[in-house]
Amino acid sequence: MQGGGRLLGSRLPVRAREWVVDARRTLLAALAPRVLSLTVRVGLAVQAIVSLAVWLTARAIDLDVAFSVLVSILAPVLIIAAAPVSIGGFGIREGSYAVLLGYAGVSATDATFLSVLGGLAFALASLPGALVPLLRRRSAGEVELGSAGAGGDRTA
Repeated sequence: MQGGGRLLGSRLPVRAREWVVDARRTLLAALAPRVLSLTVRVGLAVQAIVSLAVWLTARAIDLDVAFSVLVSILAPVLIIAAAPVSIGGFGIREGSYAVLLGYAGVSATDATFLSVLGGLAFALASLPGALVPLLRRRSAGEVELGSAGAGGDRTA
């Protein structure tokens, strides 16, 4: 810690100082040009895929909305839906779609349907990701049981 940080650092408990040093090291690593470049590129790719998925969902329900319109409203809708005032953004996301797509001539009913359908599609698409931690726990549990069993054999 530099400057005033040294004064503050000397007053922090040891565990807090370790946390601050670790947080600073992590922040500097995340801001490295190579990491930052990769993060931006992956983020843009994800946003492009999400935009395409929402547009395809709109086409599937015969909602005639230009791709450019959906792309322009998607970022504000997702940011607003991330506000911690509802479960999974439901309600907030639908209202945002209804208001913003209303400017493009889409009825509130169609905008709400698009939002609910898109939310459900993304929830279903995310389910396989829930298996990863479950499988990791199971394999970690088997390793622990296996090593405990081996240790038990040695002492018997």
